[in-house]
Amino acid sequence: MPCGSIISIAYLFTVVGVPAEAISVIFCVEPIAAMFNGVCNESANITTTFILAKENHMLEKEKYFA
Repeated sequence: MPCGSIISIAYLFTVVGVPAEAISVIFCVEPIAAMFNGVCNESANITTTFILAKENHMLEKEKYFA
């Protein structure tokens, strides 16, 4: 679920006593941080796939390293 952590962050902030204005700032910044997190996850997935394919001799070097 995209930005699903916002629900838990808002709940935790209200329990701790953080004002509602601070929660709205988090709502604006969290999607940007989620985009960077997504890029890191997908880059790691692609890298792992290439490493495993190379180790198992399933990678066609002429196709990818031309």
